[in-house]
Amino acid sequence: MKSLLSLVATVFATAMGGCGASGDGFNAGTAQGVDAGSDARTSVSPVQEGDAGPHKQSPRKCAVTLSGGVVGSYACTMPMSTWSSESNSSAVVLSSPVGEKNGPQISVSAGFSGPPAVKIYAGTDPDTKTSMTITLDSNVWTVVTGSGSTPQGTYSLSIASVTGEKKVAKGKNYRLSGTIDATLASASTADAITMHIEFD
Repeated sequence: MKSLLSLVATVFATAMGGCGASGDGFNAGTAQGVDAGSDARTSVSPVQEGDAGPHKQSPRKCAVTLSGGVVGSYACTMPMSTWSSESNSSAVVLSSPVGEKNGPQISVSAGFSGPPAVKIYAGTDPDTKTSMTITLDSNVWTVVTGSGSTPQGTYSLSIASVTGEKKVAKGKNYRLSGTIDATLASASTADAITMHIEFD
């Protein structure tokens, strides 16, 4: 799985080199500094997607809807999906746009065995390695599975289509459409977050 994450990082860095300041980069996001005294129930304004223009194809879309401890709808980067031939494992990775300051920082990395397929993956499946984090102010909500860690939260990843296969060093990249549904828990508040992500 380490080789897979290294492959994802290399491919993402190459792709982002041509994006300029479009705001579609990858922000890993880390869990830190939980303040048990903070009020986690926060509502913030949604992030609006840009106009594609009258003569452009409709852009790929990625949208996050949160309820519970944080409420709102937000943009997200299109998921990267990379399969590693060395470990025969895949990861679907997405996040808040780089530089986003109008809402929580969202980071998702859902790992599983084999290349991506049209099916539903769950955190209870064997060989999953998943980390999902939402950070707002001093509060952090997480989903964690795999690698011998204590499971936290729950999730399911539903892949509706797998297209655009492209060979890369030691693996392949794919274009996916589908949804992610997760419940993220926090050590600092009893208010869990329900997260729904749609990407196409």
